[in-house]
Amino acid sequence: LRIRSWLRTIYPYSFEGSDWSACVPWPSNVLLADLVIRSGMCILPNMWLLDPQTTPIVGLHLTRSTAPQAFCGYPARCHSVVHAKGGDSGCGSRNLPIHSRLRKKMKKIAILDWDGTLRRGFTIADWCKYLCGRGLLRLVVLEQLGTQFEAYSTGTMSHDELAFASAEIVANGLRGLSVEEVAAATKGFIDTDQGSIFRFGIDALSNLAQLGYSAYLVSGAPGSVVKSYTFPVELPLDFHCLEFISASGIYTGGLVSNPGISSIKKTIVDDIMSHIEKGRFVVAVGNSESDLPLFQYADVGLVIDNKDLSHCCTTRHTSSDESWPSIVSDLMRMGVRL
Repeated sequence: LRIRSWLRTIYPYSFEGSDWSACVPWPSNVLLADLVIRSGMCILPNMWLLDPQTTPIVGLHLTRSTAPQAFCGYPARCHSVVHAKGGDSGCGSRNLPIHSRLRKKMKKIAILDWDGTLRRGFTIADWCKYLCGRGLLRLVVLEQLGTQFEAYSTGTMSHDELAFASAEIVANGLRGLSVEEVAAATKGFIDTDQGSIFRFGIDALSNLAQLGYSAYLVSGAPGSVVKSYTFPVELPLDFHCLEFISASGIYTGGLVSNPGISSIKKTIVDDIMSHIEKGRFVVAVGNSESDLPLFQYADVGLVIDNKDLSHCCTTRHTSSDESWPSIVSDLMRMGVRL
């Protein structure tokens, strides 16, 4: 109670129902956290430990019920704070700093878009152009797609509308074609398309694999195409992509699902996160308004080549021609460690 009274006099605070929050300057925040933890209790329902150069959304989050286990990212320069009572809280060796023990226990998740995020352009358009060149798709399919992409580029069509229209056009174009024959042509497309993958994307996937992330790719790109690219074998990766219906090895002209549409992306992401424990750290990467559901649960988000896109999590607007090491270094300066 004395600590709370003292905080009220020297730090900004606000009441929200029964919750009390305070933003505590650096480095006195470390001393305060040490005092609170050593006392064996947490008096602040929500307390952020802030570096003056970080934003309030980045920091060590202590809650009444789970402090200091609850965690939502931490400053790169966060000091080590350990229990005086010697308990390890089930997080590994009690000699480790709290943030190290928590990072060991935390489930790390990456939710990724594909087109315009890890790969340049729209996969469905380039794939159809290749299939047309192989004589599998009629030229009218490319003409119809061109009309839709032109409308999107001029701003007369939203990304969701483009995702819906282009998927319907391609599904109709594939009707009656052999799944096996299209798959064989797709292998040739992949061989010619490797240069379309952003360099930072290749390095990012490899690095996330090394860091122990599980990844979920949620995209309106055709799943049969995306799954044919080479991904790090050590990265657990689930695909939620555009899928076309087939029967007896022949495309029927129907769609199984179209995750290029934001409402469907939201349903997919909600389902993914409902099966993951709350002790998690989530990185989301996207580039369009249809990707906003990917950032819903994110602790940190990377927005690729779209400075106008904003969302509620800690954000770094990133250029597709940047290197992954420079992105990671800048995140650390922001107080975020992957």
